[in-house]
Amino acid sequence: MFTEIDILGTGPVVVLLHSSLSSKEQWKGLVKQLSPNFTCANVDLQGYGSMLNADIDYPYTLKCEVERIAALLNNNQLFGPYYVVGHSFGGAVALRFADEFKEQVKALCVFEPVAFHLLVEEAPSRKQVSELAVNMDNVPAYTAASIFTNYWNGEGYFDALPQRIQKRLMAMIDKVAMDFDAIINETKTLLDYSVSISANVLLMTGKQSRTAAKDVVNVIETNLRHVRKVEIDAGHMAPLVRSELVNPVIVDYLHSNSQTT
Repeated sequence: MFTEIDILGTGPVVVLLHSSLSSKEQWKGLVKQLSPNFTCANVDLQGYGSMLNADIDYPYTLKCEVERIAALLNNNQLFGPYYVVGHSFGGAVALRFADEFKEQVKALCVFEPVAFHLLVEEAPSRKQVSELAVNMDNVPAYTAASIFTNYWNGEGYFDALPQRIQKRLMAMIDKVAMDFDAIINETKTLLDYSVSISANVLLMTGKQSRTAAKDVVNVIETNLRHVRKVEIDAGHMAPLVRSELVNPVIVDYLHSNSQTT
């Protein structure tokens, strides 16, 4: 049976949030490493994984996703303090979760959160991402999935994928447009987060990542408190394709933070 949240382990609660066009399956290796010492709450975001064919909140916002995650945790008797892990869109959700539940979040581990709403409107990277969203609008699923995956992984990436994976990504691509809308239309500002988020933050980035992702990382590093930045020798999709580099950093950080809180 597929469920929207998998719970495994014992100890402090770690909430894991995946990227767009992915599912909670991306964190299975990390859950295996964490579960001896943490209770892992591995969540499918709306429109992905077990939630692929479920109704999605409309208008879809970061706040409604955060409230849904909080309800899942409460319904499963998983109470704070929370340690939250997020990648890409999941990282943007993680930041919004830490803003909403500031007293309960003790540490964040985010890999290149695509919180483009934290950039000023005239920033070239924000404009580039807005154009990317426009280019994906009103085109066939194959074209939209190709544009999106090639942007983050390099030209020709999508065509090189096995057809079964292409079809799986195409089935989820409509939700990506909603993710973009949720990010760009988010009203929380960098100043809001700088005031509300007091948790320790592990901020990870890839050496080969897009400038747009790095720009968000840089403003977070500069404006949030208690940030430790770590650069990984990989690209934006490192948590999926180079997990052997990413997961040990997260595990070590969570262990050190859980022992001091």
